Amino acid sequence: MVKGESLKFSIQEISPDSEYLETIMRLGDANSKTLGSLPYGAFRRLAGEGFVLGCIAPKVGCVGYLLYGISRRCSRVKLTHLCVAQEWRRKGITKSLIQDLKKRTQHLYGILASCRRDYQLDRMWADLGFVPLHERPGKSKNGSILTEWWFDYGHSDLLTTLAYQKTEFRICVAIDANIFFDLVDDENFDRVEK
Repeated sequence: MVKGESLKFSIQEISPDSEYLETIMRLGDANSKTLGSLPYGAFRRLAGEGFVLGCIAPKVGCVGYLLYGISRRCSRVKLTHLCVAQEWRRKGITKSLIQDLKKRTQHLYGILASCRRDYQLDRMWADLGFVPLHERPGKSKNGSILTEWWFDYGHSDLLTTLAYQKTEFRICVAIDANIFFDLVDDENFDRVEK
């Protein structure tokens, strides 16, 4: 159980026959303007694969959900939907859903999420521990820009291992460009010799 402003929530994996799946699909429909449309069959398929998490409030039901997939090729999580009912926002539900997702997928490299820049949710993503990777054009008619957000689990991969191997037996230093240019400048060499 997770406490949120004296309310108790539980995060549950939603199965295709869960009583909460219909609520999740209606919540997705109600927020399709910001989430994008997703066919009910996709909700059911993701639930069948164990990739739907619901936030359940006692005596209320499902008040938020998270849909995701796993890229086998990249060994990462791809966040599809993250949605909380309007009246239940700012109660820690988003954070609880993401924390549960992190626990379930810790064996992977991290979580990738795309969010339209004009939604102005940068602070939310940053507060959840995500960092912006890059931006790309979205699919909307008005030419919106999507920011790709990444949460890295910190596992080493081929590139981090290679970087470690290259620096393992060497001393690494950094030097300011202006200092470097001063050292290379002939006048500075003359001053040092005198």
